[in-house]
Amino acid sequence: MDWLRDNVEILSLALSAIMALIWLVYLQVFVSQFMRQRRPVIMITRSAALDDEARCFITNMGSEAIYILNLIAELHTKDRSYSAVVTDRVETDFKDLNRPSERTNQGPLESGKFFDAGSFHELEMRARDAIETPLEERDITCMTITVAAATGHASHLAAAWRSFQVEWRDDRRIFLPTTVLTRQVQTNWKRNKLKRLLAESLTDADGEGAVEVAGKPFVRIRKRS
Repeated sequence: MDWLRDNVEILSLALSAIMALIWLVYLQVFVSQFMRQRRPVIMITRSAALDDEARCFITNMGSEAIYILNLIAELHTKDRSYSAVVTDRVETDFKDLNRPSERTNQGPLESGKFFDAGSFHELEMRARDAIETPLEERDITCMTITVAAATGHASHLAAAWRSFQVEWRDDRRIFLPTTVLTRQVQTNWKRNKLKRLLAESLTDADGEGAVEVAGKPFVRIRKRS
């Protein structure tokens, strides 16, 4: 008892430090859960069919509304990959629309809502029209769809991507997802890389969805490993 009386101040400080540490852990858990709940989640799915007529649905599974900025289609061949912005429905004539907004996939998307970005054939044709290198249907072995969106914080970019393997069955193409779920872009390095690509797309002047830089079509071409 004498030892306790002599060291009561030290024990009090130790208990206070332990309590502060416990509250810091609780605060960290609370903040992590809060940020996880607010994190945007974008789903990219194939539906309604398996072949060229399959529809590409984009769904906002996050708790807050997002604004769809761009859709990017990356066409993979055996040795190269080509990317192009495919946000606008260039295959549709303005005179066939009730509103100009129907010719683009750009716009706000509320939590739990989805929209039809077009058929896989339409997405592929938009990309093929945007690049100068001629590609045939049988050249394409895989197509990757990337969705870029702005969150409620204007400076934040949300993005997700999903790849679809292309196979031929009975003279028709089948698009098969390579992953069960859509992959979210979460690292700052990947987001900044996507931001640079989208910034370059702002120089597009032909309205056909091609990404242009200094008057020349910008197509990201890389050798596949």
